[in-house]
Order: sequence, then structure tokens, then C-alpha cells
Amino acid sequence: MTILNLNELSFEDFLKDSSAQSIGKFGEFLFAKFCDSKKIKCNKEHENGVDFIINNNIKIDVKAVRSLKSDPKERFRRVIKEKQLPNVNYAYLIFWKNIIELRVEINDSKYGNYDCFIDSNLLKSSWLLYDKKSIKFIDKHHVEITKQLKNDLKNWIADNLNVKARVIQRKVNSAMNKRGDGEWGADNFYDDSNKNKIVVLLAVEDGKVAFIHSYPTNEHMHIPIQLKPVGTNAVEIWCYKPNLLPSRYTFKDIEDFKINVQKRFNFTERK
Repeated sequence: MTILNLNELSFEDFLKDSSAQSIGKFGEFLFAKFCDSKKIKCNKEHENGVDFIINNNIKIDVKAVRSLKSDPKERFRRVIKEKQLPNVNYAYLIFWKNIIELRVEINDSKYGNYDCFIDSNLLKSSWLLYDKKSIKFIDKHHVEITKQLKNDLKNWIADNLNVKARVIQRKVNSAMNKRGDGEWGADNFYDDSNKNKIVVLLAVEDGKVAFIHSYPTNEHMHIPIQLKPVGTNAVEIWCYKPNLLPSRYTFKDIEDFKINVQKRFNFTERK
């Protein structure tokens, strides 16, 4: 999506076409404006996974959730328990089909949970004031291509190797590829849960698979991981370094993967 003057961008197009990171930034801005409108003391924190501290002592991490095809009160994506930070409460701004819901989940007997809908006038004024220069948009062409690539390979693995796979993708020319002393891989590549038998990362460039990184999850201990430097409002995470990955877990392309994965990882080929 190309808009010469971002100040002319409608809120509806922003919701539909902007990146998850851009939605998240606006969610934080809208939460702060909501607190101001309700005269709730709200201080910016932006450290260690905490966005704001309200009423002097309640730590809040704001999560914006885009559910544009769903109606209020349906299920939405929460932070899973394993990734929730201790002593941090979560405020979800849920962008439903026709309305925005704010749900603050506080594990506190005094305050409890808070649930409301954002007033349309507050939304309009907040959108008017919001600095739109940092907005990034979804590459829809890339999304469509990688979705098909992932589905095709996942089906091939199920049909030919008879195992459950988690197939993910990484855009090769992403600015996130390079940080610090070498390249950082996809955050969600490392998996020690054993919920799947194999993890496959498709590195996609210009609509084609440039290379593949993959490993059976029972060999997760051999994947080189290091703490990844992050922004001020996040806790460091363990991430793999592609430049340290053993050659056993690298494949040139999809054809190389299909030819060699079974014998390399000793999966039983389906008859």
C-alpha cells in the first residue's frame, strides 16, 4: 500500500493494511489517551516488558489484537501463560469488526479486571493526533506466497514423512535479519516443546525459497542460541544464530530438503 501523505490515511485502511508492530504502537498511544480521559494516573515505562505504570504501582503491558472479522466477546489471542511476565498485568486493545474493546486483566483483589469499549470520539481525536510517520504496511504479496509455500510443504511432510511439522517463514531482506555481530534468525525457530517432530524455516526472497533451516525437535539442544538484544520495552529472548548453525540443519532449497530430509533426520518414510 502506498500513500504519499500518511496524514490522509484513514483509520479503517490503517487497521486493514498496517503491520502488527504499527498496530501495537497505536494501541499503546490509544491506551495512554484513554487513561488521560478517565483521569487515571499513567506513566510511561517502556522497559523490561512494561509499557506503563498506572496508579503508581500497577505494571501494564499493552497488547493490540486485530480481530477484524470477529464480533466482540469472541475468543481472541492472549499472551500464553508460559510467556507472561511475573508481576506484569496485560491490557488488551482488541480491534473487533465494528468496535474497539479495552480489557485490562489485573490479578489484584482491589482493582480486579476492567472491560469497556473505546468511545468513538476518543478514537477520532487520538487518530488525528497520532504521529503516522512510523507506520509500516503489510506486504500482502509476500504473505500470500509464503502462506502457500508453508501449506504445501507442511502437507508434503505429513504425506511423505508421517510426522507433524511446524513450518515458519522469514523474509530474507528484512531489516531484522542483522543485529549486532552477525545475523539473528527468526525468534520462533527455536522450539524445545516437542509438540512437533520437526521445525522448518523457509527463508523467502522475492517470492522464492532462498534456503531452508530445519531440525527435528528432539535435537533442539544442538541449535546454537544466544540472548538477543531487544528494544527497551522487551525482555531478552533466546534466539538462534544462523551463522553458527551446523550444516546438518541447512538445506539449499525445497528440492534439496525433500531429497535429503528423510535420511538426514532418520524419519520413517510413509509407504
